[in-house]
Amino acid sequence: MYTNYKISFVLIVSLIVAFYFNTDFALAKTKIIESKPKETVKDKKVKVLDLILEREEELNDRLNDLKILYTQGLISLNESNIYKDELSELKQFEFIVKERAFNNYETILKDKLKNRIDNLQKEIAPKEILWQEGLIATKDLEEIQEKAALYNYILDFLAEPPPTTIASLNKKSLSVFSFFDQKFPISSTFGFRTDPINLTRKQFHAGIDFAAYLGTPIKAPFNGKVITVSRNLNSGGGLKIILQHDGFDTAYMHLSEIKVKQGQIIQAGQIIGKVGSTGKRTTGAHLHFEIRLKGISVNPIRFFSNN
Repeated sequence: MYTNYKISFVLIVSLIVAFYFNTDFALAKTKIIESKPKETVKDKKVKVLDLILEREEELNDRLNDLKILYTQGLISLNESNIYKDELSELKQFEFIVKERAFNNYETILKDKLKNRIDNLQKEIAPKEILWQEGLIATKDLEEIQEKAALYNYILDFLAEPPPTTIASLNKKSLSVFSFFDQKFPISSTFGFRTDPINLTRKQFHAGIDFAAYLGTPIKAPFNGKVITVSRNLNSGGGLKIILQHDGFDTAYMHLSEIKVKQGQIIQAGQIIGKVGSTGKRTTGAHLHFEIRLKGISVNPIRFFSNN
């Protein structure tokens, strides 16, 4: 009886092994594992519409709040309509995406977005100068940067590279070790996410976050020059550094310590600050990192190596 059980067990194992290593089955299994569903035109359209509609909802909420302030006599009529032009433009983008079939609508949308980004780039540079001189609030600068990054993100969803291409940046290959001596995970990516401060709304995140320990030294990933050092704890980014490189800038926020001075020339690998949790828009220690082309944030992940 024991022998019969042993023979049956051997036969079952043999059949399983033979089935698993069958050439056709193995090939099919490999194809299932390796193949990923290709993003269709419809998928892209849904993503772009989601982004536009989320921003429209946010702007409508802001307009309603401003309307209340206007009825209370606290702001002027012009101030209460501040977001109407952007809302109107988003409605145009929404129409183009919804009505697009296999025709030139996608090209029209890209051209409109590129023009909008170009105009925003022209607005950002003078606002940064005003901000550095203390003539405008941090939120005024961040508002326009967030708006520009949103349009760039929609463009990115349409498989279009950023409107400004920097050859020197395209050759870079970043990794977590470009910033730290040990490995830390990316806790938040570029794009829309649930607002960590207000969990009931969506918020556009213009960079990536590394979940690093409080006080961890931060290295500069590239040679460059320190163009901004901000210690404004009431701003969203808290202690902040912006470095200028060969045709692009990088930003580092929520620091606990700043180790460089404005105007200082730095080398790749040099310690520029330490990880912190400063500023109004943070729930714990991390490094917020951005790459900016002409003042507009682009997705940093595109410049990271596969590792």
